[in-house]
Amino acid sequence: MIQATDTFKDRLTQIVGAGKVADDPKTLEKYSRDQSFASPCKPNYVVKPTTKEQIQEIVKFANEIKMPIVPFSSGTDFMGGAVPSIGGILMDLSGMNKISEFSNHFWSVTVEPGVTINQLQKELAKDDLRVQVPLHTPPNASVLTTYFDRAVAPGAGDFIYGNEQIQTFRVVMPNGEPFTIGNPAMPNAPHCHPMGPGLNWYRMFMCAQGTMGICHEMNLRLIPMPKAQKIFFATFENPADVLKVIKAIQRQELGFECFTLNNFDLALMVANESPANTEKLKKGTYVGNTGAKPWDHDVRHAFEEIRASLPPWTLVVGISGWARYPEEKVAYQEADFRELMAQLGAEVYTSVGGTVGLGIIMADEFVTPWRLGKRFGYKGTTQALSFHATGDNIPNIQKVLFETAAKHRYSSAEIGGYLQPVERARSFFCVYDLHCDPSKPEEVQRVKTLFSEASEAMINAGAFFDRPYGVWADMMYRRNATYAEYLRKIKAQLDPNNILNPGKLCF
Repeated sequence: MIQATDTFKDRLTQIVGAGKVADDPKTLEKYSRDQSFASPCKPNYVVKPTTKEQIQEIVKFANEIKMPIVPFSSGTDFMGGAVPSIGGILMDLSGMNKISEFSNHFWSVTVEPGVTINQLQKELAKDDLRVQVPLHTPPNASVLTTYFDRAVAPGAGDFIYGNEQIQTFRVVMPNGEPFTIGNPAMPNAPHCHPMGPGLNWYRMFMCAQGTMGICHEMNLRLIPMPKAQKIFFATFENPADVLKVIKAIQRQELGFECFTLNNFDLALMVANESPANTEKLKKGTYVGNTGAKPWDHDVRHAFEEIRASLPPWTLVVGISGWARYPEEKVAYQEADFRELMAQLGAEVYTSVGGTVGLGIIMADEFVTPWRLGKRFGYKGTTQALSFHATGDNIPNIQKVLFETAAKHRYSSAEIGGYLQPVERARSFFCVYDLHCDPSKPEEVQRVKTLFSEASEAMINAGAFFDRPYGVWADMMYRRNATYAEYLRKIKAQLDPNNILNPGKLCF
């Protein structure tokens, strides 16, 4: 029984157990920042629950004392979502790392917030299954948070196994009560549909940065490892040309993975790091909360040589065959793909820039990506402009970005570029990276100003930032006052004490 005379730390300790509550300066400093532009802010306590019941008790206690809670999973989003705005209790869920409810028959699995991509892929590989993983996501990222933030995987062009991998999930509401989304809300029902009985609350919790509820379990759709696979490449001078080709490919539903990278991002994937740093990249420890160690002269020189050998844009298309006649499927899709590309006047290659084993590199990235993590080492840190847009708008959005970069004396040649179709090119997911040296305050401030001004200009040109972190929150929500007002009303009803990650929406 918690006594009224106990300190806050005592009460939290009674909930989660000894050794799982910290308030020492070193620990609080560790959780006060990430490498984003979010202003550092120390929590009052760091608490590490291991069960749903402990989460519930912490939330109820926070309501009692009116203290904010910031959910934290792996610390790898690098966008400020888990950096406190006004202190409070930082709830570190990384210790909740159970994998359960695995079904080889239904191709599904349930994960807790602490389950990492590396951990899950290794477990699923035993049954020749996997989850789709976005190429920009580090191996030690939380699977649950990655999908909750709607990060886009390479197969997102596909309707069935593409963009929607979440089937059901369970959350603790702002009042401490449990809530299940999807069929499992009914007793003994399977994890097969997110809509469930009654109203569809499915998307309300996604990309909300832990402001509407704390997700502690998620059931995901799995896909099989390919039995046969070929990866092809095509080269282009500009985004407009490659986007035209991608739309044609997607109309015929050819291939599974499909995306394009500019020569900066492709050179990142191909360039070699030191063995020690390569190991850190594969483990996900390459980037800390203030960035990564900048490349030395040899790595930078090798990178520049590789980039000079690459075309401005490279299209990557993966064709896979699964359990039923895999070789035949790959063969006929390859024939159709080559015929279409010939009609479009585009050459098909098995590599570009003289890179040996580029197809093997890409196949490895589709399962457990780590190579784009090297972008943090280019100067020490990077800020990603990630958004959705229609294909027709993207060339102008890039033009606006480059013009804004020139205004701030930032070379467009140092901007990474990644474009990927979503739902057969209905829209595109785009990532443009801005790099800076975190040890140089003037450079950081210049890139910070560029990031903000470019974001505003890109939105005006048609970019849609669907993960409204940091400065994007105001930019996106003030363009739809009615939506923002209803969001306030929903938040006030669900969280009247405003304890769940306050300051992370539009208020």
